[in-house]
Amino acid sequence: MITLASDFDSPYPAAMRGVLCTRTDARLVDVAHDFPRQDVRTAAFWLRELLPTFPAAVHLAVVDPGVGTDRR
Repeated sequence: MITLASDFDSPYPAAMRGVLCTRTDARLVDVAHDFPRQDVRTAAFWLRELLPTFPAAVHLAVVDPGVGTDRR
């Protein structure tokens, strides 16, 4: 099982799922894709609350506070 969480909104979670489906037979479970943009603390809070309810899994979470900045 791989759980997916992000601040991507739509349609990017579908692209992430598509890539994973070409590389694994794991069951994919969407946790949330509407975390507040760039808000790592809020995402961490919800992941801490939700992920213990899952069996053993790989948890993929993407919330990037640097998106849209001038970083390379």
